[in-house]
Amino acid sequence: MRNTEGGTWATLVKKMRAATGMTGAELARRLDVDRATIWRWEAGRQKPESADLIKTFADLFAIDIEDALTAAGLRPSTAPRPSEPVPTDPDVLKLYRLMADPDTPEETKRQIRAMMRVLAEMADSLPPRKATRPKKATG
Repeated sequence: MRNTEGGTWATLVKKMRAATGMTGAELARRLDVDRATIWRWEAGRQKPESADLIKTFADLFAIDIEDALTAAGLRPSTAPRPSEPVPTDPDVLKLYRLMADPDTPEETKRQIRAMMRVLAEMADSLPPRKATRPKKATG
């Protein structure tokens, strides 16, 4: 599947690699694809066509499979994407790195995933946030 606009799959791959400090060669090895494939993904020249490959990618970085499938163009987007990326919390980056590290025990990865699911459920139960405007300085 061609991605001539450099859409969200390219952004997702770059973001996940940068967050974990993983090289393109390492990601290619873990996904069992050629290094040039990773380059084409990040350059926005290509997207994966296999849902299984996208699932492996999502599992590797502990991200939601639906988000990964949407970014790859295999699911319709349900919400507009923010125009500017939201900075990732340093603690979340540590978790990404642990999940991507081949030396992290599988039990630790399983526990991290379980905690992330609980936190995601908690976030889903919060009331919707209202947009607020910054307060004007008085003077």
